[in-house]
Amino acid sequence: MKHLIVEIMVPEWAKEMNCAVTVCDKEGVILYMNDKAKETFASHGDLVGKSLIPCHSERSRGIIADLLATGGTMKAACDLVKK
Repeated sequence: MKHLIVEIMVPEWAKEMNCAVTVCDKEGVILYMNDKAKETFASHGDLVGKSLIPCHSERSRGIIADLLATGGTMKAACDLVKK
C-alpha cells in the first residue's frame, strides 16, 4: 500500500521539546518526527512515511496495536517508552 505524506499541524511545544515526539497515522505510518526524534533514531535513516511497527519488540508491538485500535492514552505511550 502506498502512503501519501501530508503536512500536519504540530504545536510549537512538540517541535521544541527536548524529548522525542513521533506522530503516526492509524496504520502506524510515521507522519512527523520532531528534531529530537530524528536525532535519536538517525541511525535508522529517514523514518517519515515508514511503519513504526517493524522496529519494535513483540511486547511493544502489542502496546502499539492497542494504542492504534483505541486511540491510545498518554499512559500507554509512556508504558511503551519505559520498556
